[in-house]
Amino acid sequence: QSFGGTANVGEDWTMVFFIDPVTILPSAIVNLDGGTFRSTVNAPDIFELEQFSLDFPGIINVISTSDLVADTTFNATAQAVLAGNLDLVGDTVIEPGATFTKSAPDGQITVPDDYSLLLKNASEIAVDVIASGTLRPANGPGTAAVDGDVFVGGTLELEARAATPGLYDLLQVTGNIEARGVIAVISTGWVPQAGDALDLLDFGAFIDLGYTLDLPELDEGLTWDLSAFETEGVLRVVAEC
Repeated sequence: QSFGGTANVGEDWTMVFFIDPVTILPSAIVNLDGGTFRSTVNAPDIFELEQFSLDFPGIINVISTSDLVADTTFNATAQAVLAGNLDLVGDTVIEPGATFTKSAPDGQITVPDDYSLLLKNASEIAVDVIASGTLRPANGPGTAAVDGDVFVGGTLELEARAATPGLYDLLQVTGNIEARGVIAVISTGWVPQAGDALDLLDFGAFIDLGYTLDLPELDEGLTWDLSAFETEGVLRVVAEC
């Protein structure tokens, strides 16, 4: 099954792909105006559908609040233009080259509880991100950029392989980071030493709404210096006084 045409999905309507795999062509245009775009395998009970993964290389225009219900990878040719909110109801990957822009102030993407958004290394999007689920920038590690605001209501996961630029994740945000959930630094082979520093976040402003930092355990005699985290996005490892 393949789709390369134009679909207009209005309020209370759902466009469903039932065959796995489905090939979405770069020529595909999906206009969502309050509707739902989803994938699912054939199932006898329409209310208990198991969704499958979609590779999306086409264009999505979000005219008003709409849902994308699928584990979706937005390929390098994908384009999303948002005038309203797009709920990403599935584990979503945005690859470098994919463009997300907003055509109205309400243009944003939302990551609900139990789902994740991975912004691959070198990806750049220009919409606000509301993450009640899990947000993973780069996850390679590397750098991902958001031209907008980011709200962390769930978990922001940042990977560190070493205290060397390029070997830990960096999330660059031109607007505000509002943090209410958990910011977790995950060590993958890195053994922190006194003097190590991680420049994990760039932002216009950091707004503490009651977040929690989840940091790797340190060897005896070491402690975390958090003094520059909310001003510069930097964590340091120092010797205990």
